[in-house]
Amino acid sequence: MDLNSLKKTDDTIVADSIKVINKILSFSDLKPIELHIREDLQDLLPIDQFEKVNILSREEIKAIKGEKFHKGAIASFSSPKVFDQQGIESPFVILNGVTSPENVGSIVRTIAGLGFKSLVFDEKSCSPLVRRAIRVSMGNIIFLKVHHISDLKDYLKSTPFKVYATANEPDSINLYDWEPSNECGFIIGSEGHGIDKEIFPLCHATLRIPISENVHHLNAAQACAITASWIHSKNLLLNR
Repeated sequence: MDLNSLKKTDDTIVADSIKVINKILSFSDLKPIELHIREDLQDLLPIDQFEKVNILSREEIKAIKGEKFHKGAIASFSSPKVFDQQGIESPFVILNGVTSPENVGSIVRTIAGLGFKSLVFDEKSCSPLVRRAIRVSMGNIIFLKVHHISDLKDYLKSTPFKVYATANEPDSINLYDWEPSNECGFIIGSEGHGIDKEIFPLCHATLRIPISENVHHLNAAQACAITASWIHSKNLLLNR
């Protein structure tokens, strides 16, 4: 088997590291398809669950060109279903132009840990199902419903939920003065320019994290973690 065959497709995802692969096997019904694993690690995974298994020596791994063989194991699984705007569960997070798989993976890990149920991403955002995002999230994407919205403006015009923008703007609401409801979501904008300007008028309001005026903006994943934590503290999501 060629290691280069382990690429994400519409029907599959790719995960690496023993811990992440074991999590997907233990907590999801995704079908195990193909596994490449270092020979001294094969006892750490139930390799008989995979349709195809390639056991590699350390020398063979070192000879692999153009691939980052992360912690000795890479596997493909059937892809989780990606939903449209139907069935979004509140509270939820919308990604608007968040292109970094590291940020997306970090956001997944945070909101899954805080008990959120849905993650929405638009056409401009990195999919949370790409290999790097799955690795950074430690496989926790399996605990979220993933929704892809092609026209975010159209969704915001029609949704029954209160959706809030997040931005460090003068006329925005201090996050800690805001009382979130059980029927809401918030948007995290791109790492470069934030939320698209035409999105702001379609939101219920804009939330601002109070930070030093010398800093101006937080990283997208950090801003998401702080906002999601405030919702969690108010709604006790893990106890719902």
